[in-house]
Amino acid sequence: MDSLKIKLLFESSPWLLVLCLLLGAIYAFALYQKKAPWGKTLNIILAIIRGLLVSLLSLLLLNFFIKKTENKVQKNVIGILFENSKSISTIGQNKINEIKLGLQNLKNSLVEKDFEVEIGNFSNKNYIDSIKFDQNSTNLSQLISNFKSKNEGRNITDILLISDGINNQGISPSNAKSPYPIHTLGIGDTTTKRDIILKNIIANNIAYKGNEFIVQAEIFSSGFAGKSTQAIISQDGKTIQSKNISFTNSNEPSIVEFKISLNKIGLNRLTIRSNALAGEYNLKNNSREIFIEIIDGQQKILLLAPAPHPDIKALKAIIENNENFKLTIGISNQSQKIDFNQKYDLVILHQLPDEISSFSAEIKQFKLKNMPIFYIIGNMSSIAAINLQNNEVEIGASSFETDKVIGTFNENFTSLNFDDTNINLIEKLPPIIVPFGEFKTKNEIILYQKIGNTFTKKPLLILNNKVPKSAYFMGEGLWGWRMEEYSQTEKNEVVDDLFTKVIQLISTREDTRKLRVYPTNKEFDLGEPVILETEVYNDIYQKVYNNIIKLRVVNEKNITKNYEFKNQEGNSSFQISGLENGIYRYIASSEIAGKQETTNGEFIVKNIDYEMENLQADFGELQKIAKNSGGDFFKINQIGDLQKKLLSKNYTEKLISEENLNELINWPWLLFCLLLLATLEWASRKYLGGY
Repeated sequence: MDSLKIKLLFESSPWLLVLCLLLGAIYAFALYQKKAPWGKTLNIILAIIRGLLVSLLSLLLLNFFIKKTENKVQKNVIGILFENSKSISTIGQNKINEIKLGLQNLKNSLVEKDFEVEIGNFSNKNYIDSIKFDQNSTNLSQLISNFKSKNEGRNITDILLISDGINNQGISPSNAKSPYPIHTLGIGDTTTKRDIILKNIIANNIAYKGNEFIVQAEIFSSGFAGKSTQAIISQDGKTIQSKNISFTNSNEPSIVEFKISLNKIGLNRLTIRSNALAGEYNLKNNSREIFIEIIDGQQKILLLAPAPHPDIKALKAIIENNENFKLTIGISNQSQKIDFNQKYDLVILHQLPDEISSFSAEIKQFKLKNMPIFYIIGNMSSIAAINLQNNEVEIGASSFETDKVIGTFNENFTSLNFDDTNINLIEKLPPIIVPFGEFKTKNEIILYQKIGNTFTKKPLLILNNKVPKSAYFMGEGLWGWRMEEYSQTEKNEVVDDLFTKVIQLISTREDTRKLRVYPTNKEFDLGEPVILETEVYNDIYQKVYNNIIKLRVVNEKNITKNYEFKNQEGNSSFQISGLENGIYRYIASSEIAGKQETTNGEFIVKNIDYEMENLQADFGELQKIAKNSGGDFFKINQIGDLQKKLLSKNYTEKLISEENLNELINWPWLLFCLLLLATLEWASRKYLGGY
């Protein structure tokens, strides 16, 4: 039973309450003892009103507290959770209707016994008839977690989980701890069917135009040992390549590799499928779609040197290990065809400029075009020419005097992320030969020079992150670093990672667009809104708002949808709903400072039907969930047994007690009483001619 208790607490002596009543009585007696123009009875009533009013006002001066204690009995709550996925719908609508009727009867019987019943499913509707079994995936952990969060603080006694046990998203809840038992009701067919399942596709998300890349497919079979079929990869209905596959053990996948190349710039949709075999139960899991972005060209890097050197070979290995880079090497006095007029993303000057001015005209053009330059200093470098050509570093040394130093990482360097454990390996690598002298720079230092056991502030590797970007490596011996690292670890990771990240940073092109519209993800699931983020900049690249942005979205069938929205501070994103699966191109435009700016891009809406990949119910998973949580497993035709078990359990009611302490002056009913008493007295005296 719910109950409410109200108690007065006194900060001072409770005897002062008598004094307040006495004060009110004296005040009323003094005011109403004279003969009045109204009757004696009315005079007494008015005196009582005045006495109460004065007593209550004086009570406020004593600072009393009201303690309110409310006891509530929480009803027992039982949750009925549905895994409303497509795989369950395969049992047929008549069977589903029978199950819904049985569960509705279970709910009604629980409500009659004074239970509260909460329905949990991904449609967020609290009635059984709302379950349509139309979801493309199943995440049982999220279903249970959402229910717990929604009903936190309530007296949950049991959860009933209705599922086929096929969990294809998230982690399995079978090993998770539960504060209350989870009873599972198995639904579906556990019979092993003859089936071919295309499970996993492994491929790069990005490839370069014309370059070959590998698409790998894992295909499982059940009941087709000794049989063969074909695996096909196609685009727009046209077969690109096909491979024969033979099935042996149902527990081992057949791995199929396709080596293909694509020439269509942008996002490409590929379909991989295995041909069906006679007697196959489920044909919907024989194919999968993947999307690969084909980009035109890699970042172009030009390496120039006055003569061959082992460090050039080391740099070549580092750069060509990254598919994003395309390297061209030019050695002075060697016959080579180099197009110096094209725009390179980065120029590496190995021991240039030198004393005989090799490539001097070309280097001058690179500087005029503000191309990023990575200087590698060596014994052929002209220190004087390097000092004249840049204002990022000043080398106070002779070209002919050298020193041997070890590299040590600058702990204050934060522009690039390096693994602390790996970067410490740098100090264990062979010495680098550097110019002997002083070095001055205002730019970021990645590596310092360490001479023997002495740490110095002389830079070994410098980064200038301002446009035009540049970097400086102050010595030669990189080849020795890579060889020593390999001898210690049998890998070339630390040195390669260091130089790759520096090259990536200084070769990255600056984005100078004033209008930028881009999707928050490259891929969106069917049914979820596509979110495009917008950024608008003025001439000094400060963000500006309240610009009208026109958006044109085109699908693969060239059907266009037009949108218009305004970017606002705190709300610069735009959502598009209702798109079908496929590849979409978009063009956004806006007038900024009187000039029309445009930008474009692509995104994908994917329809991956995880539920159709596997239709064999997994009651073993449901039994684990029930056992580990202290619950029981039932088949769906055993709803009656579950009902008896629930109704036969002895549940203890949960009593919640809430205390609330408040000052008397904050009690709204007291203010109402004071106003009522004052109004009654004043209105009565006014009406009777007392004022």
